[in-house]
Amino acid sequence: MDIVSHGLWGSIAFGLKSRSSFWLAFVIGMAPDIFSFGVLSVAAVFGLSEQPDFSHGTPPESTIPQYLHHLYNVTHSFLVFLAVFVLVWLLLKRPLWELCAWGLHVLVDIPTHSYAFFPTPVFWPLFDWKFDGWQWMIPSILIPNFVLLALVYAWYFWQSYSKKRRQPELALCLRGRVKVTMAGTDSGTWQAADVTCLLAATHSLWRHISPSNHQGHLCSP
Repeated sequence: MDIVSHGLWGSIAFGLKSRSSFWLAFVIGMAPDIFSFGVLSVAAVFGLSEQPDFSHGTPPESTIPQYLHHLYNVTHSFLVFLAVFVLVWLLLKRPLWELCAWGLHVLVDIPTHSYAFFPTPVFWPLFDWKFDGWQWMIPSILIPNFVLLALVYAWYFWQSYSKKRRQPELALCLRGRVKVTMAGTDSGTWQAADVTCLLAATHSLWRHISPSNHQGHLCSP
């Protein structure tokens, strides 16, 4: 899969807690390619390595420097990812879920790389097994990937917009209508308006936590 798609899938899967979490997962999702083919590109810029010719598709692996194969084995091994994930968990005393974007990168690469060019060494260094998949740049994989990414992100941004739009409604109900306080309930009974707005606020809060297609408003200002 292309490097940007790796980052976008990593973000949408493991980076929705906050903006910083999103960008961290985005970078980690791209990291396996950055620390393999990215190193080759930087070395080529400084004249330390020959840049393989990708103008006519994937070049023969014999034209790729040997150090890139070693870097690729490390960065695209699911076993290496698991070891690093556990180590970071022990150091931070909590799981860094954004790091799972790395594991997702490896798993997605398994069926989208073939023996023709860098099959994924998923079990390196214990086993040399690799899956002969399909090249990610062929239209039958590339186009569905882009379409699916567009749909998933459209859904995500729509959900984010809907939540922001519902928050003022919830705040208005809680501040302006729900006044079930000791001062207002000396008689020990709730007014009908208080109960109605309490139900409305509860309903709005539930929609905020678990969005649905319902667009009605039980409580108006």
